[in-house]
Amino acid sequence: MKNKNEEILIEIKNLSKKFSNLKAVDDITFNIYKGESVVIIGANGAGKTTLSEMLSGVSKPSSGKINYTFGNNKIEIAKNIGIQFQDNSFPNGVGVKDLINFYASIYNVDLNSPDIKETFKIFNMDELMDRPAANMSGGQRQRLNVLLSFLHKPKLLLLDEVSTGLDIKSRNFIRDFLKDIIKGNKITLILVSHNMNEAEFLCDRLILMEKGKIINDQPVKEIVKKFGSLEAYANDYFETMKDTHTNVNKKVGVK
Repeated sequence: MKNKNEEILIEIKNLSKKFSNLKAVDDITFNIYKGESVVIIGANGAGKTTLSEMLSGVSKPSSGKINYTFGNNKIEIAKNIGIQFQDNSFPNGVGVKDLINFYASIYNVDLNSPDIKETFKIFNMDELMDRPAANMSGGQRQRLNVLLSFLHKPKLLLLDEVSTGLDIKSRNFIRDFLKDIIKGNKITLILVSHNMNEAEFLCDRLILMEKGKIINDQPVKEIVKKFGSLEAYANDYFETMKDTHTNVNKKVGVK
C-alpha cells in the first residue's frame, strides 16, 4: 500500500529470511510511514514474527534491504525502536527496579521527569518496584514489557502478541494505554497479533502474510467497510485457507 502524501519511516526492498530450505520471509517489498499503525496477521508460520525481528534489527535478513530514515547504524536503530516480543519471562533474581534502571541508563532516560513519573503512576509501578520480575503475574510482566518498550519514546514501536494470555482487565488497560501514547507521541506502530478486535482498535493498516509473502496490504477502514470487522475478514480468510487445504488433501489422498 503506497501513500505518496506521507513521509516514509522504513523502506523494505526484496527482503528475505531463509532457514535451511525454508524461506520464512520471501522477497517482500513495502514501506512503513511515519505515524501509522500497522497490524501484521497470518497463520502460524506465515513469517510475521520473523519479519518483525528483522525490522527491529534483532535478526539479519538473508537478502534484501531495510532502510531506516532515522539512521541505519546500530545506535540509531536501538535509540529509535522500542520492542516487545512474545516471550515475557525474566531471569530469576532480577528486580523490576533493576530492569527499569538498566533500560533508563542505556537510553539516558530521566526517571524523575514528570511524564515518566506519570507513566509509572498509570501503570501502578510503585506496587511492583521492589518485586522480583520473574515472580509477577502474566499481566504484570506484560505491563512491565510494554513500559520498557516505550520508556525512551521511540519513533517505532514493535509489539508481538502483546495481549496473549492476559485477562480482560489487563488486556483492555494495555490496549487503551497504547492508543493514547501512540497518538500523543506520534509513534509508528507495528503490531503482530491474532487478536482482531485489538488490531481494529489500534491500527489503520493491515498486512496479511502467507508463506512468507504479503498477500494483502490494505487500510483497515476499507476492510471493515466490506466485511463489517477485521474479525469477520480474518475468519473468512482462515476458512478459505482451511477449505483449500482440505481440497488439496482429498486430491492427494490424505485423510
